[in-house]
Amino acid sequence: MGVIKPNSYADEHRLRIPIEPSNQRCYVVSGLADFSAHDAHDDGHPMGSKIHGFGDGSSDKRWFDVEPIHMIVGPKWHEIDDASPTVSVAGVSFRDSDETDDLGYEIKSIEWDAFDLPAPDEGFKRVRLKVVIRMCGGEQSTINMLSYHLTILGKLFAAVG
Repeated sequence: MGVIKPNSYADEHRLRIPIEPSNQRCYVVSGLADFSAHDAHDDGHPMGSKIHGFGDGSSDKRWFDVEPIHMIVGPKWHEIDDASPTVSVAGVSFRDSDETDDLGYEIKSIEWDAFDLPAPDEGFKRVRLKVVIRMCGGEQSTINMLSYHLTILGKLFAAVG
């Protein structure tokens, strides 16, 4: 089974919550992850999403699990002690009403872990969100964007603060 990763991320919004006295930092982070490849030239409609329905004319009412989704988010950390994430559907597309009679999206689970960064950032970590989604509808029904919001507690890379 493969893993779906975003094509791009919007700039994140971060709020630092002071913890005194402590060498730990607490941040609240929110952002958007885009899964569409590009916009259609004729109407600007998002195209090529990696998260799409699997049904056809006879099975578009059935619910299917989508491959796991991984998003690497937030600032660089020395250590991540805890995180509390939430993920929501922030953009959908439905291009062919002749193909899909039923349409649905459901986030089944959200987990997180500390993802070790490769060179040149070895020794640092970021939060990796692991999201499981299920949906019904045909291949022209897609999720183009997911939003995320999380609180992170740990020891932060000094340049971030």
